[in-house]
Amino acid sequence: MILAITLILMLVLMIMNIPVAYAMIAACAFYFIFNDSFANEILIQRMMSGIESFPLLAIVFFVTAGILMNYTGITERMLRFAQVLTGHMTGGLAKVNVLLSVLMGGLSGSNIADAAMQSKVLVPEMTKRNYPPAFSTALTAATSLITPIIPPGIALIMYGYIGNVSIGKLFMAGIVPGLMLSVIFLVLVHFLAKKRGFEVEKKPAAKPKEILFASKDAILAILLPIIIIGGIRFGVFSPTEAWSHCRDLCLVTWFLNL
Repeated sequence: MILAITLILMLVLMIMNIPVAYAMIAACAFYFIFNDSFANEILIQRMMSGIESFPLLAIVFFVTAGILMNYTGITERMLRFAQVLTGHMTGGLAKVNVLLSVLMGGLSGSNIADAAMQSKVLVPEMTKRNYPPAFSTALTAATSLITPIIPPGIALIMYGYIGNVSIGKLFMAGIVPGLMLSVIFLVLVHFLAKKRGFEVEKKPAAKPKEILFASKDAILAILLPIIIIGGIRFGVFSPTEAWSHCRDLCLVTWFLNL
């Protein structure tokens, strides 16, 4: 009976246009207060154990790492590197969009952060080059799904924590699907660009010297996923401890490129 009243209360609060989070909090509070069979001590224990999770700290830290990378200019260097690799191809800027999501997957691990960054940096530039705004927006939203699949993805950390699965093994398992999805996007973008006439004019490919110069600026950021995955997989450090190494590499990259 008390459970049915709780569910009805939550639905009524939602119908009253109260935010879902507050409606759930109010319904849960009602359930715990008026349910005599549930000990208050258990509620306190559950609340304290939830905030003492070290794996969940990795989520906050990797989001912070993404912000740090934007501040230190690492994402701009990775954008230049992606443009050197695919900017001369058919639909070059659209392929840069895909490749940048692949590179960001090994850094921030957040599809929301990736979509927000690319919507500010790439979508306006794609619009200037006669890409339809709808195509640019849809491509940015779709390619952002690559980011949480390629390790270290926040979704993988959450699944490993909830399902009591090895986060290191999940990181290893995300590499192949993430790269396959990237290749599919690149092929799809190529045919769509060729069919609709997006950047079909021939451009000179980047010279090896230009590729080497662009990779020099982004090499530490490119190696970061390898270091994180290898360190976690071989037990050198935990997902939470990987944050400190991520932070150090960000600062080293920023210092070397001042």
